[in-house]
Amino acid sequence: MTTTDFFTNTKEIIVTLSALVGIFIAYKGLEKWKQELVGKTNFDTAKSLLKATYKTRKAIHTLRRNWILREEYNYMEDLSEVEKFKEVFSKRLQVLDDASQELEAMIVEGQALWGKEFEKTFSALNVVIDKLRLSIDQYIVLLEEPNTDKESVEFLELKATIFHVAILDQAHESFAHNLYLAIKHIEDEIRKRLK
Repeated sequence: MTTTDFFTNTKEIIVTLSALVGIFIAYKGLEKWKQELVGKTNFDTAKSLLKATYKTRKAIHTLRRNWILREEYNYMEDLSEVEKFKEVFSKRLQVLDDASQELEAMIVEGQALWGKEFEKTFSALNVVIDKLRLSIDQYIVLLEEPNTDKESVEFLELKATIFHVAILDQAHESFAHNLYLAIKHIEDEIRKRLK
């Protein structure tokens, strides 16, 4: 073997090794980029889910506000108290519906990333929202009945669910307490997915 052959063979070995090192570095770079992309997607989806959850919570708080703003009833002078209540709460419920629809869309994104089981994270919040809607419907029925006892336990329980009353909201099994627990569960589950 001549010196020229030795250098040619060495050169070919070095070129081959360089190509293999280049492929290895490119592969590692792609893996790191893929991890960063997945991490960014998870983070962005989790952040959007939390924002939509908080927007829904705010809509619930607004709905439960126990005073009616002037702009909510300005045009309702000719309506009965029941009709005013229906009108005000139908508008407040629309805000909750909009927030809930946005949250539902984000939940679908979460399911696409983290699986079908992820939807269960929001089941307690859905129960709370359903209870609020049902309470409003039942409250309206009772308001429309002429002989409703507004001091009955049933009526007062509905009122405690629909309206924010600080002393009642502090009770262990109150509507506000259950809402807090539902939101806390969502926060805990979503934060697990940020790791």
